[in-house]
Amino acid sequence: MNITEEKKLELVHRSEIDKLVKIFNPVFSEYAFSNLYLFRREHDYTIIRDRDFVFLQGITYDSMPYLMPLTPLGELGVPYLKGLMAMGISLFPISEKDLHIFDHDDDIEFSYNIDDSDYVYTREKIATYPGRNLSKKRNLMKQYRTLYQYEDKEYSCTHAADALAVLDKWFEIGGLPLADTDYVACAEAINHCADFGLTGRIFYAEGEPSGFLLGEGLNENTFVIHFAKGVTSYKGIYVHMYNSLANALPTQYTYLNFEQDLGKESLRQAKSTYITDFMLHKYRVSLKK
Repeated sequence: MNITEEKKLELVHRSEIDKLVKIFNPVFSEYAFSNLYLFRREHDYTIIRDRDFVFLQGITYDSMPYLMPLTPLGELGVPYLKGLMAMGISLFPISEKDLHIFDHDDDIEFSYNIDDSDYVYTREKIATYPGRNLSKKRNLMKQYRTLYQYEDKEYSCTHAADALAVLDKWFEIGGLPLADTDYVACAEAINHCADFGLTGRIFYAEGEPSGFLLGEGLNENTFVIHFAKGVTSYKGIYVHMYNSLANALPTQYTYLNFEQDLGKESLRQAKSTYITDFMLHKYRVSLKK
């Protein structure tokens, strides 16, 4: 690698990264610029240029250093990629459909950490909660809609104060240390809504803000939810929020991506109860030792 530029990720990189990512038709939540920027501290993102090639250098939640290619792997070529990996760094996140370029290369190994994998559901499933397995979701949703006078609105930056009020209540109820939550990233997303083009829904019960969802279109058929915050004293708030969003989204979106669980058992259990349609595994590719 012949590094010609190395800079910490900043807002000024958004247009360039968005343009590069469109070529990918990305499936992973990491490729949304808002996700990259809002979690830049956690992953220590640096943008690196090697001639005409662009990468993000980062660190996974389990402390693995990696390069995230912003150029399709086929254009980079296996010899070049092996040269990068010879520096002792892995490629991540790599989709299963791209692993074929390493076929028949015995020097390469790949794996994934289930904690990184995105939970994906059909929009229709979340819009209807069909069948016996989701009957509890339907019942919870009915309770929310029966117990409270409620109103759902399309989210805009003008709702920042109400969203921050929900975020504060969510943090207070959760009782976790600040460092163990995404409070800081979520507050930044709310306060800089216009910088990221995030959309979603905000929810009111008995005239008070009860929850919000923030996300964006990840590709032509997938909407990714970056932040989901509800005040759980309102029974059924989360099942109501997801259902409301699924029914409000344009029909072009076939899938909802709920992102990863970070290895947190509470998140894993909560996301699994919606009956995942499939998991998107993010492969780590490296040279065999």
